[in-house]
Amino acid sequence: MKPSGREFPTTRWTLVCAGAASPAALQELCAAYHRPLLAFARMIEFDPQRAEDLVQSFLIRILEQKVVDKADQARGRFRTFLRQALRNHAINLHRAEKATRRGGKATFVEPAEGEIASEALAADRLYDRAWARALVDRALARLRDERRSRSGNPAVFEALADRLEGDDDGATLLEVASKLGMSEVAVKVSLFRLRRRYFDLVRAEVGATVERPEDVDPELCSLRAALRGEG
Repeated sequence: MKPSGREFPTTRWTLVCAGAASPAALQELCAAYHRPLLAFARMIEFDPQRAEDLVQSFLIRILEQKVVDKADQARGRFRTFLRQALRNHAINLHRAEKATRRGGKATFVEPAEGEIASEALAADRLYDRAWARALVDRALARLRDERRSRSGNPAVFEALADRLEGDDDGATLLEVASKLGMSEVAVKVSLFRLRRRYFDLVRAEVGATVERPEDVDPELCSLRAALRGEG
């Protein structure tokens, strides 16, 4: 599954908690977060096929409203909710397998704190980093779509896309300007505008995963740290 790059009409919390989302909207939501969920699954389920199966069965449960009906916005960010829900799902599947081998039946319950603790910290960090990367990739895809849909030269965006998060390099920008047939000043203005719009789109993506506007900046800081490998 690949992120669509399209903007959701409301927050992810509203989609899953209010039950207002159509199956198509929930399917799109699952696709957007498949990559970080799979990264996390591979840390707690070492067989690649079993990890993929774990994520697929988890997404099916979401689509069937067996997980999100229990979602509680007060528990934290949507990122945290999905990670814990996937961990719970993995624990319950392991319990079901054990019960089946014993000839009994498994009851799906809330797991005790500390279950599936192996590599828990590393798994959480990898998940957060993959989540952050998926988020900025969606923002970049949206910006690319915007630029392609507008009149003008799409080559400007492609030439500057890899500089949206980096520092300016005067010599490099001068080379870009020469290739594009633009002045260096015009290229710098274009880069400034692209960065500003890109950061707005990143902020919008983050805003869709928290319930309150005041939670956006702390979540942005957390995700920046995750991308730097901190925490």
